[in-house]
Amino acid sequence: MENNASSKRSPGRPHAANQGTSRDAILDRSMELFASYGVKAVSVGQIAKAAGVTSAMVHYHFGSRDGLLGCLITERLAPHFRQALDSALGSGEDMESLVDSLTDSLFSLCAEMPSLPQLWVREVLCDGGALRQGLLSNVMNERLDDMTALFSQLQPAAGTGLSARLVFPTIISIVMLPLAAQNFFREIPLIGSVGLDEMKRHAHVVLQSGICKVLKEASAP
Repeated sequence: MENNASSKRSPGRPHAANQGTSRDAILDRSMELFASYGVKAVSVGQIAKAAGVTSAMVHYHFGSRDGLLGCLITERLAPHFRQALDSALGSGEDMESLVDSLTDSLFSLCAEMPSLPQLWVREVLCDGGALRQGLLSNVMNERLDDMTALFSQLQPAAGTGLSARLVFPTIISIVMLPLAAQNFFREIPLIGSVGLDEMKRHAHVVLQSGICKVLKEASAP
């Protein structure tokens, strides 16, 4: 017979078999809520309700709301951004391959985490965003320096008008901003509903006809 004393758990503490599932659900639902309403507007209780758990379980897994934010950065956002940027950095030595790979990697990231574009605009781009410093310190500064250095090596020295340090911000903006604005686009009859695949094709054409074309022409004999 099971020992009742040894099987008791403190209030809010999940069964071991459910710990991973509940923890992942809390991270997933918190990301969605933060993207929709902003970090400051979302309470632990709202996150718990959306994840199908108790507030005590949120505190059990993350300690506090700030702890949850930290884990969202280190366990969800930073690793995925590192993977996307590292994939682009290892894609090849020509500008076209680098731009294509980075664009594809960012769109794949957004397909895997559909709430990311809105979260990016609300909590990273906007001043006072709750996730900006965490992402900068965990991934963006290091990888952005690497990306800028690589673009500088690939870019012909004179006459293009392009800034190596602005190539990466241009690419991420072309990917993120239209995706973040999908609900807005649906309210404009001229635009309507635009899917991820259409946006991806459009982004590739814009970037290849712009950045890559300018550099090819500049480097031609």
